Amino acid sequence: MPVLAVVSVFTGLIIILKWSLVKRKLYDFRLRRAIKKLGKKVLRNVAVSDGLDGLVYVDYLVLTPESILLVYIRRYQGVIFAGDNIDFWTQVIDRGSFKFDNPLVRMDEDIISIRTLLSGSKVGGLMVFTDESEFPKGRPDRIISLSDLRKKACNKSDLVPDKLQEDWDRLVQAIG
Repeated sequence: MPVLAVVSVFTGLIIILKWSLVKRKLYDFRLRRAIKKLGKKVLRNVAVSDGLDGLVYVDYLVLTPESILLVYIRRYQGVIFAGDNIDFWTQVIDRGSFKFDNPLVRMDEDIISIRTLLSGSKVGGLMVFTDESEFPKGRPDRIISLSDLRKKACNKSDLVPDKLQEDWDRLVQAIG
């Protein structure tokens, strides 16, 4: 019986130590599933030439019946003080605060770069923050939590216009 007790304790310790990994894998699974429901086609971990000498890095590129959507994932926790037109946002976690660049600025630059590769199709952006982040002073419109993202879905029976499909194909080719 003592061997069983040791095995049980050991198993319990492994579960506790691996819980954060299991939790992250579950979050990633839910995130991928929610993003797939946003559109007809989805590409993950995309790097596209910006038309100059750089690259645009996007976590997910989604073809919806209305547009091409750039989706970014931000794994911030704690309290976030943010705004569309604020240069630096602040994350408060435990007793510390950390400033970081407004990620919407970079997203807007990426949207402009992607638009230059297309023939006029609509391009939008969305940034997903974890459910562990709070926005007590208000959350910018293009920031969404996983919980809210899971409520969004495109109608899979809606057709993608030919011009938008051609632009998507052009973008996929640019990815190489």
